Amino acid sequence: MENGILFPAGSQEVRENAEILGQLFDRLSQIFLFVKDLKGIFVRVNQATAELHGCPNEEGMLGKTDHDFHSKILADGYRNGDDQVITSGKPLLNEIWLVPTVVAVRWYRCDKLPIFGQEGEVIGVGGVLLPYDETADVPPEYRRIQPALTIANERFRESVSVSELASASGYSVNQFSRNFQFLFHMTPAQYIRRLRVYEAARLLRNTSKPVGEIALEVGFYDASAFTKVFRKDMGEPPLQFRKNWT
Repeated sequence: MENGILFPAGSQEVRENAEILGQLFDRLSQIFLFVKDLKGIFVRVNQATAELHGCPNEEGMLGKTDHDFHSKILADGYRNGDDQVITSGKPLLNEIWLVPTVVAVRWYRCDKLPIFGQEGEVIGVGGVLLPYDETADVPPEYRRIQPALTIANERFRESVSVSELASASGYSVNQFSRNFQFLFHMTPAQYIRRLRVYEAARLLRNTSKPVGEIALEVGFYDASAFTKVFRKDMGEPPLQFRKNWT
């Protein structure tokens, strides 16, 4: 079927036919394949996707949803994309996401396609994640901004100025800010803030450090300001986030 994947209909067919696709991708370490049913439940992922989500193998993800691996706001965003594909029966291509994983926070391009049953009904969603900097059609503006992304990723806990990031990319501050927002739909300052929040979320999940200590460690100088920003970006305050993951 045009603009989608045609599978036989039925409750097991999504999993059984996705297995064929999964075998093709299991040996590729930088291509992340996933297949979900209509409820957003993972029914097939390749090995690379499992490891990206902190699972030793596919079994660790099967039967779960994005909400088991990501914050509510991120997971809701992924689910909204799935619903768009399911409702329209059309692909959703070239979505750019900043994804926190067990490996690192990185920009990915996501393509989602509807999976059709024999009667033409949508029975699931198949998708592929690719590291954005490794896609063939990545815009030249991204290549030029990459040195700034490296600095930001390494030093987000510090006070990194936009002028320093612009200089690393060979732009004026105005040019850099304009191109950055065009590429990522956020300002450089918002990007730094997002990196801090994602690192804080990782520490909240994996350590017992107090919230105030985590706030200081990731670059915030006021615990109340940290809580406000964390709630805005993650959909819930830090202590509630930690409670939901323990």
